[in-house]
Amino acid sequence: MEIEIVDVLKTYSTKLNSWIADRGYSLAMQYSPNTYNYFFDIFRKKPSVKRYNCAAQPVSMSIVDGIYNKLCEFQPDIVYCTHFYPAIALTNLKLIYEFPFKTFVTTLDYVVSTFWEAAVGTDYLCIPNEDFINDYINKGFQREQLLPYGIPVGENFFSVNSQKEAKKNLEIDQKKFTALVIFGGGQWNGGFKIFKTLSKVANEDTQIIVINGKNKKDFDKIEKIKHFSPFKIINVGFTDNVDLYIDACDVVISKAGGLVTTECINKLKPMIITEKVYGQERHNLRYLQSKNAVLSFKNKKDLKNKINYLQRNQNLQVSLTKNLKSIRKNAIINLCKFMLSQPIADYTKFIPKENVKKEVNIARKSAHKSLIKK
Repeated sequence: MEIEIVDVLKTYSTKLNSWIADRGYSLAMQYSPNTYNYFFDIFRKKPSVKRYNCAAQPVSMSIVDGIYNKLCEFQPDIVYCTHFYPAIALTNLKLIYEFPFKTFVTTLDYVVSTFWEAAVGTDYLCIPNEDFINDYINKGFQREQLLPYGIPVGENFFSVNSQKEAKKNLEIDQKKFTALVIFGGGQWNGGFKIFKTLSKVANEDTQIIVINGKNKKDFDKIEKIKHFSPFKIINVGFTDNVDLYIDACDVVISKAGGLVTTECINKLKPMIITEKVYGQERHNLRYLQSKNAVLSFKNKKDLKNKINYLQRNQNLQVSLTKNLKSIRKNAIINLCKFMLSQPIADYTKFIPKENVKKEVNIARKSAHKSLIKK
């Protein structure tokens, strides 16, 4: 098959929009999380009938021309969106154009986040599981659009491998209780804060693995102190072996990001998640707590108690594993199989047009007025 990957904001939108979606988001989470929470909750409560006039529309409209031209040039059979911006742009384009291809989009959290109501024009929406079907129907989606396949992560995370073998491959002490601190690949400083909290409750029978991603600042901080620590620290920068490190640990200590929690769920690995999470991650944590699938901690004393409790209580470990298994989904395989079952798109009747953005904008405003009147 032929595949083309396009970063739509960097390619078709402004540098400011691209910066806000990437670096701006991380800065908001790092320095002003309560403000982020405030706006996240406000936008989530907006009625779905305002989908064509929501706050994500200006950015989505900025990429309409670029996406349309790429579709005409590449003529795909499948379009797969990993963010709501292109999904909203395609929803808007479908107001006036009939496309021969099928459109897929995936949610990446255990909650109906902001602005997804504006992406109802996509053919298929992949959601975490059946628990979220009614929520998305209430947002305007039809049942036949919803694929409760799970959140897609690498296929290598779906196999549960021997902890002993994983430790041997990574040359990690076999006998020590092993905690893995992982905080994604962004520039947030939360990973180092969690590490510092954990380091205050660890002892000589403990070893801590820290995966820093591309956050060199945190990596360098830990390098300076690891040689003076009473316990062993395995300081990892960016790695392609996250799945192996998860296999090797006894518990993962992290934030409640949709992808990292799904990786641990698929590995059936116990998690202790910080309660200092914001936006969609608050809802991820609440959902996993409602399933009794994770533990959480408020401060270093609470973290120490939870780790000790987990170490001593074999029944708790069995219970967590069982509950993780109940929400475990092999999304990447099922989603790809369904995509590949779609028909070849017929472009013989597709005629490219000009002034696309202007026409789409007129149609979008008209659709907004119609929904509000209803």
